[in-house]
Amino acid sequence: MKKIHKYFGLLCMQFLCVSSVTAQENTTNLQSDFLAKLYVAVLESGGKAKSTDVVYGAASSRLKDSLLKLEKSTRNGNSCGVKENIMWNADKPDFNQSITFSEITKNILLAKIGESEVVIWDVNCLSSGACEINDVYLDGDSLNKSVSKNCK
Repeated sequence: MKKIHKYFGLLCMQFLCVSSVTAQENTTNLQSDFLAKLYVAVLESGGKAKSTDVVYGAASSRLKDSLLKLEKSTRNGNSCGVKENIMWNADKPDFNQSITFSEITKNILLAKIGESEVVIWDVNCLSSGACEINDVYLDGDSLNKSVSKNCK
């Protein structure tokens, strides 16, 4: 139980955002907070929650289709060139690494994991706080496009 609180505390410290008066900064805060909650969900499970399942719960219909196709292909022995844990962009992620978010452009956020791993998220959030993931970029490639191209 201590370990979970340790991870949660680390993430909370890293993702606290200063509130802002501009709409764009508020949207960025919504997006960062939204992504932080997804990472916390995996960390609180001790890594047992599959990242594809966590992402699926917040995915657009197109991304959901891609994740289902990836899952089906993986069960049949084809990883489609996608690493096992898409949130950490790793087959065997180190859950002790720090995670920081930064905005690249509107709706595009970069999650830097540890010193070298990067996951880019295409996230759309409404002012109501509802957010949806449109795509995930791993090693510079769109998950939607990679699955479409490599999963048969």
